Amino acid sequence: MQGTDCPARPGTSRIGDGEPLVVLSGPRPHVYDVVMPLEIARLCLGVLIAGFHKPIADFIVAGENSLVLTFRQRGLQLPPVISRETARNLYFGFGILIALLELFRIQQLTR
Repeated sequence: MQGTDCPARPGTSRIGDGEPLVVLSGPRPHVYDVVMPLEIARLCLGVLIAGFHKPIADFIVAGENSLVLTFRQRGLQLPPVISRETARNLYFGFGILIALLELFRIQQLTR
């Protein structure tokens, strides 16, 4: 079966000199050890952003206000900064989006 397009066993394929390349399928314990802590950290980051969206948004809007004021003093007209409520809603949505994506990724890793 060497050199044919048919795999010798399910889950493997042969290329060139007949070395089997294992197709990535099924749970692998080493993946959980390496990837899962990063996925959990990203999930926590999303939850923290959603939880602290008000102070984060207020800090960013304050910085944007001072930056826009500086540019306007130098003669460059910029559009107005978004409102605090809009910024809060954006950061809350961003945090929830990160958390949902990470929950989906964790669910896919555990299948």
